[in-house]
Amino acid sequence: MVSGQFSFFSCHLYEYHLIKKKKTWDDAQNYCRDKYTDLATVCDVTDTRRLGDLVTTPAWIGLHSIPGRENRKWHWSLPEMPGVEPDDIRSYFGDREPNDSGSDKNCVEITGNKLNDFKCDKKREFICFNDSAADMSSGELSPHNSPQPNDQEDKVVLVTQELTWEEALNYCREHHRDLVSITNPQQQKWVQARAKNASTDYVWLGLRYTCTMDLWFWVNDYLVCYDNWKTPDDGKDLCDYAAAMEKNGEHKWVKKVDTNEFNFFCI
Repeated sequence: MVSGQFSFFSCHLYEYHLIKKKKTWDDAQNYCRDKYTDLATVCDVTDTRRLGDLVTTPAWIGLHSIPGRENRKWHWSLPEMPGVEPDDIRSYFGDREPNDSGSDKNCVEITGNKLNDFKCDKKREFICFNDSAADMSSGELSPHNSPQPNDQEDKVVLVTQELTWEEALNYCREHHRDLVSITNPQQQKWVQARAKNASTDYVWLGLRYTCTMDLWFWVNDYLVCYDNWKTPDDGKDLCDYAAAMEKNGEHKWVKKVDTNEFNFFCI
């Protein structure tokens, strides 16, 4: 790709690429999946503002609605991302948007730091992303192709010793690289495939709550974009809590006091 054809910046663990070629939403999706990971996924309002600052004309992102379905939801182009209820994302849209009223405006563009629904067959510039977190062994951003799933899966190690979260962190950093971070549904699948072999009901992840900043963060210093919590925060004091994955069931994440002793995942 020639210099100047795209621009990119890092957001959480994603690299966003603005593609100046104008394509329909479907063609843009195919292009992004061929050259990068997919059309852009937005994690939060901050992402929306950053993407908006990147564009000078309306550009497709990876949000669309599947026509012909009742109880319409918005969906991300990235496979396995959950559907988005209209009320949950309405604040991301501009005034009086989305305004299709059930017509054929089933794709979403970003313009002026806000989202807008538009007809999918119209041609727009578009934003792709690379799942830069895919290099789980280093946590470094990759500017080109994402590693293949099998490469990432091989780097996840289930350690069946029973240690506290802090002890697990030190063990991983001494014998491997770090406790595992999970930043998208694909990584969740690769990690949970090993959970069934654990000898404890829960397995430590590299996610911990910090009281001073009042937020959850990964040990590689990235904020939480994707999550898989079993239950939402209930407002209780979370100091000295860390996240663990369930061994069985849906392998959801649970909040546990970090002095509990569980198996753990290293990378």
